[in-house]
Amino acid sequence: MEGSFASKPHEGLQMLVAVLTFTLGAHLRGARFVPRLAANAPRAAGANGGFGRAEAIGVIGGGVSGLWAAIELTRLGYTDVTVLEAGAELGGKARSFELDGRSYPLGAVMTPFGLRENSFAAAQVLERPFKFLAQLATYSRTRLQLLPANALLSTTDGQASGPLRPNPFALGGESGVEPAARAWRDAFEPQGTPERFYAHTLDFDRTHAPLASPAGVDRLAHWGDAQRDWPLVFTSSHGYGLLDGDATPPLYYWVRFAQKATNCARLGFWWRHGAGLPGGPTGPALRGFEHNAHFARAAAEAGDALRVRTGARVLAVQRPARDAPARPRSVKVRTTAGDFAFDRLIVATDLKLALTFLDVAEESAEAALFAQIRHLTYYTVVVRARVPALTPGRVHYVSGHQTSERLCAPTIMLVPYADSDVLISWAYGAPPQEADGASALTAEQDAERAARERVQLEAQAREAVERLGGTFGRVELVERYAHYFPHVNADSLRAGFHRRVDALQGERNTYYVGEVLNLPLVSECIDFARYIVRRCFAPVPAVASARAEAAAPEMMRALSATTLG
Repeated sequence: MEGSFASKPHEGLQMLVAVLTFTLGAHLRGARFVPRLAANAPRAAGANGGFGRAEAIGVIGGGVSGLWAAIELTRLGYTDVTVLEAGAELGGKARSFELDGRSYPLGAVMTPFGLRENSFAAAQVLERPFKFLAQLATYSRTRLQLLPANALLSTTDGQASGPLRPNPFALGGESGVEPAARAWRDAFEPQGTPERFYAHTLDFDRTHAPLASPAGVDRLAHWGDAQRDWPLVFTSSHGYGLLDGDATPPLYYWVRFAQKATNCARLGFWWRHGAGLPGGPTGPALRGFEHNAHFARAAAEAGDALRVRTGARVLAVQRPARDAPARPRSVKVRTTAGDFAFDRLIVATDLKLALTFLDVAEESAEAALFAQIRHLTYYTVVVRARVPALTPGRVHYVSGHQTSERLCAPTIMLVPYADSDVLISWAYGAPPQEADGASALTAEQDAERAARERVQLEAQAREAVERLGGTFGRVELVERYAHYFPHVNADSLRAGFHRRVDALQGERNTYYVGEVLNLPLVSECIDFARYIVRRCFAPVPAVASARAEAAAPEMMRALSATTLG
């Protein structure tokens, strides 16, 4: 895109250095991308369906999990797949928005959309690095841009309200990268099975019991200072938990995100000796942030086998009883866009919110499990501002804003384009007052809270801009995520939440994908959705075309052969 900061002459070399550094660093730290996910897992109930090519499959939710689950179904040969999306566009929290003729990231910023497979695991970055580099030089060359993420905005005078200036991150502890790397190595046993990074394969009552403990600053101390060290600031700033109070998720989530964050960092040697490599901690992004157009193209490439219905908010779902004989079109879905009938259903929306439309009994396993899910409140705030201290195209993290005392204050600030005054920031709202099964606030009370927080968001954004020596203009957009980062508490982890949800796959012709079952990261959600489809839906013989088979990522073809063969 013209005017994109990524159109720099030296970006190709910088990208090559970053990828080689990432690959070597990850190998030295013991990291591995998952070549195939839980290939030895048993196929879930109802895997064959019995309807073959004519089988109608519905997908509730058009975020990345739902969209790529639907695409994977078409690659297996299914020709009657329908995605029901409540919003006006696909993408969920990974959508983009248009302003002044340009696209901007609304939620997810660092994404794998510049890769052919839309996944780091499927791209086999570590397993086949030269093949990956060849893709960077061809397919990804015009699609991928890099976002340096090594700027920490902190005060120079030690005062909480003093001027903010960009400073380099520390990486925690005196020994650089090692404390964080050692923590996740110990937790996830790098010599173990490839699927160890997925929660439903862990037993939190035995070898991984410490991960089910409540997190806290004391437990995170080996990563260093919670207000200045990578990856603590990185993890918290992106909406995955405040460092204090009720919004601190169990240690499991911190370790998982720390594992991902350290893979973005430089080698420990460079950190310790201050030499630095180009870009520092770096995240990939889709050039021009044209996420909506990317989702539309991905759906269109599936052809007539995939239909998308936007503006279709689900009102009620009626499914066959357990152990009922298979009957065509036995899953009935009522939406604001009409009624639908399917043979099988994939729920790719928030599972706690799904209790409002699923036909579940109060004493059912679904009701008991989904009611345990907790959320955080997170905002995207778009303003007009001129801030010379912020480098365009660099992700800036604001020190001291990851606690309950600084709700509505920007945790991340990004100026996407050098020739634009559009500034995007992300901030926490007050944690939802959730009880089992429902919110403790009425709709009216929640709307009043949102209105109060909008005023605070503008005031905090203005203060941050002025502390950076910039000029604040006006607010263009505030997007509220009242159900951000679905997760469960320590008691639920110890009770086997993920394993128990996984045991429900296929019951009553229903399957579940989405971020609560893995991580709220784009690549993770896509990987998990593909895995569930490949595990639970048999390929349609003599229908899966050579084109569809060639389009399927090599990782998933191998998974299919191992799991479904």
